[in-house]
Amino acid sequence: MGVRDEKIKRSIEKEIMKLIVSGAIKDPRVPTLLTITKITLSKDKHYSHIYFSLNGTKQAKDLAAKGLNNAKGFIQAQLAEKLKLRFTPKIEFRIDPFEEKANRVDAILDMLAKEANLAEEESENGDNISNGITE
Repeated sequence: MGVRDEKIKRSIEKEIMKLIVSGAIKDPRVPTLLTITKITLSKDKHYSHIYFSLNGTKQAKDLAAKGLNNAKGFIQAQLAEKLKLRFTPKIEFRIDPFEEKANRVDAILDMLAKEANLAEEESENGDNISNGITE
């Protein structure tokens, strides 16, 4: 992707976040605390997928995606007004799957660290017990 594509993506992200944070999107399913994690733009710049993440349950994330996609006509109109592009990309909101994968990896790493600490404590306790018996 070129510099122009990156500028377009940043502009899209900035304008959408303004709409979300300001409460311009009236859908109650759309929380004001969400993060746009990634924006993809087709080669012809006619289509864009906007990935987001937020803290909450799977159901809350699904509702937010439905709310954002329900408001995409309004969002696209606002983008067209603000960005002054030849073509305003048709947008689609998607839940970022990488956040869930990262959370699972973090949980696995935490579990492994706890197991390693337990094994280390058990070996230390075993050494103390065996030292007490042989003395």
